[in-house]
Amino acid sequence: MQKIILSVFLSVLVFSSRGQSVIAQWNFNTPLPPDNNQLTGSTVASMGSGSVRLIGGSIPSGTNPFNAGTDNDYFTNGIDNTAWNIRSFPAQGTLSKTAGIQFACSTIGYQNIIFRFDEKHSSSAPNTTVVQYNPDTTNAAGWVDVQVNKLADTTYSETYLTHIVDLSSITAVNNRPRLGIRIVAAFDPDSSLRYIATYYKTAAAYSPGGGTIRFDLATFTGLPLGGCTVPA
Repeated sequence: MQKIILSVFLSVLVFSSRGQSVIAQWNFNTPLPPDNNQLTGSTVASMGSGSVRLIGGSIPSGTNPFNAGTDNDYFTNGIDNTAWNIRSFPAQGTLSKTAGIQFACSTIGYQNIIFRFDEKHSSSAPNTTVVQYNPDTTNAAGWVDVQVNKLADTTYSETYLTHIVDLSSITAVNNRPRLGIRIVAAFDPDSSLRYIATYYKTAAAYSPGGGTIRFDLATFTGLPLGGCTVPA
């Protein structure tokens, strides 16, 4: 219990340093009490409320849909630290920015929205993902590209990277009942409409069915509309 309280305190310090409150978070760990197994987990929001689903034909990895999570997860003792592993991306040269993962939550009462997540690619997964936002997920045409993440170094296939998506200047995402963020596999921006494998850096090594992308600590934060910060 003492460790859990300390973990929550550390997390609050991280966000309150920017004046941000956590709106919703997914750490994909087994809900308390932990089962000390990294191969089990949950897609239910670990803080706040919201939804997560896979889109464009992506599915949970059949072998290990839950696997070892990022070291940035302060909510776990390490033994139970879990992330969500997904696979099944489009065939080479087709349907860029359609397959991946989608998060949604209400930002009612909040402004200056920031979304962060940790991401890890297997060696044959696409090396590029695009982050898109939608102020209202019921509007299928409302998705807007906001960030491109290209993994340029081969060692990234063995490492989690933290991505910060700063939406604080986009007022359309403030005070919304159904804000959506999705992270989708995309053509390498320098590849002439081809997916490039993370580790081998070639189009031939890309594996639509075998490559996986693992997600952890997906978090929406914001400032209360009244301007208050997280209380001590």
